Amino acid sequence: MIDELLQELRGSNVRVWAKDGRLHFDGPKDVMTPELLAVLRGRKEELLRRLADGPRERPAVRAAEPGADRGAGVRLKVLARAEGGLVVFVLPPAGAGPSLFHAWAAAAPAGVEVVVVHAPGREDRIEEPPYRGVAPLADAVAAAVDGYGDRPFAVFGHSAGALVGHQVLRRVRPGGARLLVTAASTPPDRVVGDVAEMSDGDLLAAMAAWGGTPEQVLDDPLGRDAFLPCLRADLEVVESCGRAEGDVEPVDVPVLALAGTDDPFAPLSECLRWARWSTAGFRAHLLPGGHFFPATEGAEILSLIRRHATGRERGA
Repeated sequence: MIDELLQELRGSNVRVWAKDGRLHFDGPKDVMTPELLAVLRGRKEELLRRLADGPRERPAVRAAEPGADRGAGVRLKVLARAEGGLVVFVLPPAGAGPSLFHAWAAAAPAGVEVVVVHAPGREDRIEEPPYRGVAPLADAVAAAVDGYGDRPFAVFGHSAGALVGHQVLRRVRPGGARLLVTAASTPPDRVVGDVAEMSDGDLLAAMAAWGGTPEQVLDDPLGRDAFLPCLRADLEVVESCGRAEGDVEPVDVPVLALAGTDDPFAPLSECLRWARWSTAGFRAHLLPGGHFFPATEGAEILSLIRRHATGRERGA
């Protein structure tokens, strides 16, 4: 029964409400699992009928500037606070959201504030329209970064997030940015097109090869239905980042490229190509793990960011 589901959700501190014909939900990151999201999506119509347009409880996230034509705007989720310190804005990979970086909350060193960009179409924003091009997404993120406060900051992007991060740094107001960190990512002139047009079967096979997605989500039709639309939209964003070979748009902050020792999709040799995309210096670092090494190497990554962003390590 739907009332039993709602009671169970309330007992788990998950808030569910209906507004303007859409289902909205928010809850603790350890509760909002892919399995629960699949259940909520699968029973969306029942929940909407039961909830109608009841009162909304505001999610515990900080709203940022709204997006443009496509996408419902970005939010900023603070994982670790450091008053007056360096802010690290985190851009997740395609299809992912803040929960991928939940371990970073405890891994943040002193003086580093960690803020994850929460785009629409994923996790508790799964019912909201996602972005399908990098320009409106980067505009929205840049506005959120500029509105966060007059503090030094670094932008960290994981895989697709690195491509978005590059565009964000081309848009933010000058003076605050200290570092662009690209993890498990090749630069824009190495983007491969047509990935978003893969069949469901081919895309699921690619997801399994990339890692990072629980097998139960890949095996569950409801889980796949909840996940694939967001992933396809994010891959369209990636394709819109593509540039021709030699068409380089460098940023005027240092770039730190991170690669995983066992990542066949963005090996160190490809990550080193980011060197041409900065006019202010480039360094690279190899960390243990595959394509999703940032999820488990947060402490080392944040330590590297702090060292490089504060100017203690520079290089060309």
